[in-house]
Amino acid sequence: MQLFSYQRPMRAQQGFTLIELMIVVAIIGILAAVGIPAYQDYTAKARIAEGPNLAAPAMTALGVACSEGSLTSGMEHTALGLPALPTDIKGNYVTSVAAKGNSATEGTVTITYSANAGTEASGRTLIYTGTCAPGSGMRWHIGEEGAGGTLPTRIRPRNPAGGGAGGGAAGGGGTPG
Repeated sequence: MQLFSYQRPMRAQQGFTLIELMIVVAIIGILAAVGIPAYQDYTAKARIAEGPNLAAPAMTALGVACSEGSLTSGMEHTALGLPALPTDIKGNYVTSVAAKGNSATEGTVTITYSANAGTEASGRTLIYTGTCAPGSGMRWHIGEEGAGGTLPTRIRPRNPAGGGAGGGAAGGGGTPG
């Protein structure tokens, strides 16, 4: 004979334990530590991309001068058919685009970035150097940091086709790649 039997009622789990919540927070922290810098690099590169797009007419003008054999040392904007001042070519992230013939076989396009381009690019430059080869036109490349401007290598655009260090296949045209 059983007089009294007590069974404790089973309760369903009502939530998460503290350790489970701490693990989730740690995982989110690790993902954020990896994701945020990658996103910042991505947005910086997107802002930098405005420069080569604005520089395309200047690069084309120097390429045409090369093809016509009229490229000379000291050749600048008005002789190339571009706006008179480098600051006349500007955008949201670029303060100026300067084009110049250095010799009968070389020209440069210098892009200067504004403060809107971010702290890493503010006031810094990116320099495209074009080499004129008779019969094949202008071949563009970006030099290493220093010769290719002051923009950090990490956020620079790739070299256009036919370029120097890190460049693509042989060829090259009047516009960046």
